[in-house]
Amino acid sequence: MTPNLIRQVDSSNLGLNGGYGMKYTIRVSGILATAIVIALAGAVEASAQTVNLSGAWTFTVTTEASGVTNPAVTLEQDGMTLTGHYSSAQLGEADLSGTVSGMEITFTFDVDLGGMIFDVTYSGTIDEDGEISGTLDIGGGLVTGTFTAVRGEAGPARMSRPTRQRLAGVARGRRSRQR
Repeated sequence: MTPNLIRQVDSSNLGLNGGYGMKYTIRVSGILATAIVIALAGAVEASAQTVNLSGAWTFTVTTEASGVTNPAVTLEQDGMTLTGHYSSAQLGEADLSGTVSGMEITFTFDVDLGGMIFDVTYSGTIDEDGEISGTLDIGGGLVTGTFTAVRGEAGPARMSRPTRQRLAGVARGRRSRQR
C-alpha cells in the first residue's frame, strides 16, 4: 500500500473519524492479506512434508556390479523418520533407518558381504506421482548405482551364495585398487 493512497483516502474526509477510519481499514486489510499469504505458504510447505511413504515398495536398481535387480522394501514413516526392512537377492535382508524431508528421502542399512560389513545408502526424490528415484552407494563408493521405486508388494528375496560371493569379490577388488 503506497503512502500516497493512504494520504488520498485520509484527505478525502469521508466523514469517518476525519478519514482515519478508512486509513485503519486499509491497513487492516493489508495485514489480513499478508496473513493469508503466509498461511497458504505454510499449508503448501506442510503438505510437501507430509508425504506418507509407509508401505511396501518395489525397487528397480541398476549397478555395474550386478546389473538390474528388484529389491523389496517395506517402510514405516513417523513424521520425518523412516524405519523398515530391505530384502534383495543380492544384499540379503536388513533393517533400515532414514529420513524424509520435503520430497527428499534417504535411508541406510548395513550389509555383510563375504565377512565384511558395508554401509548401503539410498538417496532419492519423490516425484508428483509418488514414485521415488535416486542413487545408491555401497561401501563409500565401492559400488554405486541408480534406482526407481514404486509402491507394490514387498516380499522376501533370496540371494544365492555365488551372487553374494561375486559381490563380495567386486567390493574387495575395488577396495584393494583404492589403496
